[in-house]
Amino acid sequence: DPSVNLVYTINEPAAAGAYEALRAVGREKEVLIVSIDGGCPGVKNIRDGVIGATSMQFPLLMASLGVEAIVTFAKSGAKPSNTPGLNFYNTGVELKKNHKRGKRQ
Repeated sequence: DPSVNLVYTINEPAAAGAYEALRAVGREKEVLIVSIDGGCPGVKNIRDGVIGATSMQFPLLMASLGVEAIVTFAKSGAKPSNTPGLNFYNTGVELKKNHKRGKRQ
C-alpha cells in the first residue's frame, strides 16, 4: 500500500523483517519503522538506519522491582504507588531513536 508511511512492530526482529520487505519493494527510505525492546541488535539497527526508534526496556530492573514489590506486599500489604503523573508504576524505559530516520525527505 503506497499510503503506508509508518510500521510499528512488536519487537526488533519483526522490525528487521519489515525493513527487508520494504527494501524488496524499494520503500525502505519512505517508511518509518518503530519497535519495542531495545536489545543490542535493535539498537544497532537504529544506528544503521534500519529502525527509526525503539523503546529500550530493562527486564532485570523490572524483575527486581517486581520482586521487591512482592516482598513488601507480603510483609506489609503495601502496594507500589503509581509514578507521579502516571497511572502506573514506571519501571523505566528509554527511547532510542535515529534522528535522521525520523525526518521525511
